[in-house]
Amino acid sequence: MPNVPKMTVGTPPARRASGNADVERELVRRAQAGDQFAYEELVRIHQPRLLAVIGGIMRRGEDVEDVAQQALLKAYLSL
Repeated sequence: MPNVPKMTVGTPPARRASGNADVERELVRRAQAGDQFAYEELVRIHQPRLLAVIGGIMRRGEDVEDVAQQALLKAYLSL
């Protein structure tokens, strides 16, 4: 059976307060407009869970960091 990572970091999306979703939408809008602080805040919000998920799949810390960086870059370029 494949090694499935546990999703224990952060609050599941279904349990997030709607206010948080509104804040995140506003951060995305600002990041799309070129606000670097807004993008950094989005990274701060999502990076712990991203690292936890990737870390559950890949064991080497260097690999986890590399894949996380690639994912964050792809997200940035997709704004």
